[in-house]
This record gives sequence, structure tokens and C-alpha cells, in this order.
Amino acid sequence: MPSAKQKTAIKEKSAARNASHQKFVLQSKLIDSATRIFIEVVRVGGVVLVMYYFAQAVQSLAGKNTFADIGLKILGNVRISETVAWLFGAGGVTYAYKQKKLLKRTHAQMGERIKSLEKRLDPHRTSSHLTHEGETHPEVK
Repeated sequence: MPSAKQKTAIKEKSAARNASHQKFVLQSKLIDSATRIFIEVVRVGGVVLVMYYFAQAVQSLAGKNTFADIGLKILGNVRISETVAWLFGAGGVTYAYKQKKLLKRTHAQMGERIKSLEKRLDPHRTSSHLTHEGETHPEVK
């Protein structure tokens, strides 16, 4: 059984470790906060810088007939709602195409593994005549 001196020494060591740990946690939180503030300053500063350079470009072109002016006149004739509709339509078609490719790739990756697991469960299992991409085999159609 520890003596009173040993108990006091253990408590002092524990208190010292606890104080050291709290100091470390505080320093970590300060570093984390400083990093987050720095990231936000860089992000906002970047946006402000882009806006500044855009304003400078517009100011230097003010009153001059340029390709930018001609492009704005052409874009001015296009209705915004029509443009948004075309963008959503193209985005939907692109999304569907990429999903179809992803599905085929996933079927191809998992097909052989599933086939071997099914054969292990039932060695007399017959084929479903699907391709490795999960589509109906052309000969069966």
C-alpha cells in the first residue's frame, strides 16, 4: 500500500500531466482557429481580388466598341429562361450518360466475383446469359 508521500507524489504527477494536456489542447484549438481564419481571409480576399480586376477590365473597355460589346449584344438577344432550360437539359443528359457508364463498370467489376460465389453455393447453377456488363447477351435477344 502506498504511503502518504507516494500518494501525494502520484497526485502531483497526475496534476502535472493534466495541466500539460490542457495546455496542449488549448494550443491545438488556437492553431485550428487561426488556420480557419486564415483560410477565410484568403477565400474572401480572392473573391475581392477577382471582383477588383473585373471592375478594372470593365472600366478600361468603357465607351469602346470591342468584341466583348458585340458578344454582349448577341447574348442579350437570348432569353435567360431558354438558356437555363438548355443547360439543365444538357446537364441531365450528361448525368444520365455518366451514371450508365458507372453502372456498366460496376457490373463488370462485380460480375465475375458474383458468378464465382453463386457457383460455390450451387455448382449446377445455369447461366443467365448476361454479358459481363449486366446486359442481355446479343445471341439470346
